[in-house]
Amino acid sequence: NLDMTTLVQYWLNNPGQNYGFMLMIEGLDNQTAYYDIRSSTHWQVDTRPTLRIAYTTDPSVPTATSTPTYTPTPTPVNTPTPGYWQTLVLQQGREGYTGMQDARIDSYAPDVNHGDDAYLNVRWSNDIWPAAADMKGLVHFNLQTVPPGAVIQQATLELYQVSRSNATPMNLSVYRILRTWWETDVTWNRAMQDVGGPLLWS
Repeated sequence: NLDMTTLVQYWLNNPGQNYGFMLMIEGLDNQTAYYDIRSSTHWQVDTRPTLRIAYTTDPSVPTATSTPTYTPTPTPVNTPTPGYWQTLVLQQGREGYTGMQDARIDSYAPDVNHGDDAYLNVRWSNDIWPAAADMKGLVHFNLQTVPPGAVIQQATLELYQVSRSNATPMNLSVYRILRTWWETDVTWNRAMQDVGGPLLWS
């Protein structure tokens, strides 16, 4: 699970900036390693990526204004007061939710779109020079079902890992995406293109 609290609050405060996020493995020395994660198109709905949000619309709770941290770090969680915090679960195909898109981008197939794949593969490769993340996952959740003005207590991204290459500890990082992309046509090369604006992630 990955803590997305600050980033989700940032998107709610700045809805025009919600272009989703990128998943990638970073910083492995002299190793190639990967995760296979089920995507939003996997046939088994309850294993698709899930964003679980605890929030309140009580005006007595101050709105978070901190600068978003894009690499998740453990955050202490307050114990919810019954009836005070509400929970919203966003998962493609669950209770009619259809606001998610995701896709893998792959440097080995830089012009191929993987938006309809059942898996999001993320990999760090030591087989290229310099070593780098050569497969990354792009994910976007539409947050329009979260009430306007909501204050987020906790937002957690839940991923269903099918397999991994080895038992080596791996850091799965989250980066905020900075511009529009589409599940049906995004590729490695399109993501890397300079379109006269920001890079795809930060």
